[in-house]
Amino acid sequence: MSKHPSICDFCSAETDTKKLAAWSCASFETVTAVKDRTLYIVCTCHTLDSLPPDATIVEQRNYIGAWAGCPACRADIDAGRWLSVARRARDVAVQKARRSRSQLPPNLAEMAAQIHELFVAHASPPDEGTWQPATDALVDAEIALYEAQRDRPE
Repeated sequence: MSKHPSICDFCSAETDTKKLAAWSCASFETVTAVKDRTLYIVCTCHTLDSLPPDATIVEQRNYIGAWAGCPACRADIDAGRWLSVARRARDVAVQKARRSRSQLPPNLAEMAAQIHELFVAHASPPDEGTWQPATDALVDAEIALYEAQRDRPE
């Protein structure tokens, strides 16, 4: 692992920056809401009417530019195994929270799958039917942007 590990945009696992693959994607914003311990994620470029009545908005997040993926996610994405990516995201979230799965929202894998669907909706589709890794220059630019945002004083 390098001195400065990166976080996979698909499953949130730490990975060596040099092992990341990147996919081109338009920027988008999401709103996360909760009702009865169930999380809902909606892209703001679509209507927010799909949120349940009385759901509480708990987060707004911007997804900027290309997404970087760890080797495990890259293999699953290239094979079209999005459910595996979503389950890995859930398992990493449980591990990072240091809680049992029963203490977290019951639909973590479904929430991750919703985010991945939004990625696919905003990604630049390739000609051959699989998501092609972006160039090394794009990976370097995304890493620099991430590090600048991470290191910015609040």
